[in-house]
Amino acid sequence: QKGILTRILFSSVSIGELWGGKFLGRLVMCIIQAFILVIAGKLFFHLNLGNNILSLLNVAVFSITIASLSIFIGSLLNKEDLIVGVSILLANTFAALGWCWWPIEVVPQTFRSLGIISPAYWAMDSFHKIIFFNGGFGDITLNLTVLLGFSLVFTLLSVRFFRIKD
Repeated sequence: QKGILTRILFSSVSIGELWGGKFLGRLVMCIIQAFILVIAGKLFFHLNLGNNILSLLNVAVFSITIASLSIFIGSLLNKEDLIVGVSILLANTFAALGWCWWPIEVVPQTFRSLGIISPAYWAMDSFHKIIFFNGGFGDITLNLTVLLGFSLVFTLLSVRFFRIKD
């Protein structure tokens, strides 16, 4: 709205550097939010993350996925209120399909199968394996790979649609 991106482009910043800056900002925001939630969970609810290193790796990879998704949404849409609305709708849909709201065991098989389109499904499945089944890195490799695949797709799409208003 203020034309900041257009003014930045008159400097020596390339489109790639601008995209990278946006990505880094969103990634840091995701990681800070996750850190706050983990600390609050440990303090108030005695959260058990199982293997803390694997859980933190899972959080980091999921954060990369969400950061790239957010840039894709921002690249595709150009009105702030529309971006916010679509983001909220996607977040709630992905959370519901990814069994963030209820255990996967109570969901009908159709919705379990639909869950694989949600990055939250793969992150929650990793947490499930780590926390409840004491899973190791080999147990969550597929999950992390799928999340990085989502990240790659969202990144490629965001690069394709990343435009600066004339």
